[in-house]
Amino acid sequence: MRGEDGGQSYLISVSDMMSGLLFLFIITIMVFVISFHVETTKIQKSLEQATGQYEKKMRELIQARQARAQMLRDLKEYLEQQGLQVHLDTDQGVLRLPEKILFPLGSAELQTEGRENLSKLAVALSAIVPCYAGNRSMPRPLVCSEDKFYPGTLEAILIEGHTDNVPIRDGGAFKNNWELSAKRSITTYLELIQVQSSLGELRNPNAEPLLGVSAYAETRPVIPHKKETPEPLNRRIDLRFLIAPPSADG
Repeated sequence: MRGEDGGQSYLISVSDMMSGLLFLFIITIMVFVISFHVETTKIQKSLEQATGQYEKKMRELIQARQARAQMLRDLKEYLEQQGLQVHLDTDQGVLRLPEKILFPLGSAELQTEGRENLSKLAVALSAIVPCYAGNRSMPRPLVCSEDKFYPGTLEAILIEGHTDNVPIRDGGAFKNNWELSAKRSITTYLELIQVQSSLGELRNPNAEPLLGVSAYAETRPVIPHKKETPEPLNRRIDLRFLIAPPSADG
């Protein structure tokens, strides 16, 4: 009888141990499931937050592109009412001024007509661009209507000088097309500021000056040519309006 009792006690101990192990196993599984659910929820929330931020920044970019396109159309309409014909590239944010309305061939000196045309441009810029400059919290200037007031849209306005691919001949005022295009962009900038000094006070969202200059010689032609070609469309001043990046906050 004692042997039988001992066997039963042994079996009971093994059974208790197995029950305990099973209980621990179940508890472990439950902890794992709960932890997995918590982590999955965190990941899901993070993804939703990231998606929301991405969608917000995309909306800001789309709105900025639309605002810039409207600004360019308004500038073009304003200038055409003043008898000044310009060209637009709304995708690239460019207002294009042909050489013939500004400078004589091969020169960076403004003649009477060129000064008059830049005066018209300066007035147009001072009337329209302030509605798209500054930062997003700035008050609305009196010159800006409610439906055309998008502060913080612009990062910079680059006054770009461009030439054709015909090299500068020896003995001229410039050594090469780089010097010619650079001088033209600087001359344009200084004339605009002289006519409308307020243009020099325009700022981007970082409170940096909005207007600047750049020069590309023949390296960014409207119409490419493999041979030396005095292409008039390539001789130009471009005003390139760069969009400010989306806000950094979430």
